[in-house]
Amino acid sequence: MKSRTSNYLKTIYETSYTQRWTCNKQLATMLGVMPGSVTEAVNRLISQKLVVKNKGQIKLTKRGYQLVADLMYRYRLCEIWLADNIQLSLPEVPRQAWLVQR
Repeated sequence: MKSRTSNYLKTIYETSYTQRWTCNKQLATMLGVMPGSVTEAVNRLISQKLVVKNKGQIKLTKRGYQLVADLMYRYRLCEIWLADNIQLSLPEVPRQAWLVQR
């Protein structure tokens, strides 16, 4: 999976965790990109059947959720490995874990 797709899926997962949906504005803010970039990326994810959009609300499809669940599982394993085995400083662990597991 491309890193850009991974970033969007992870961000959609995180921002829709409590509400079960998100919107372009939230994604743009979280990713630090322009709203037009989000629209383009979301349309690509829709064509890949990873997300659905209804009345401006974006949520993961079952397939998208399965992909991001696997992605997050590997991310958490990398965090544990980096902290316990490599003994990387804790502030560096999340960023490095994300880079390693992609």
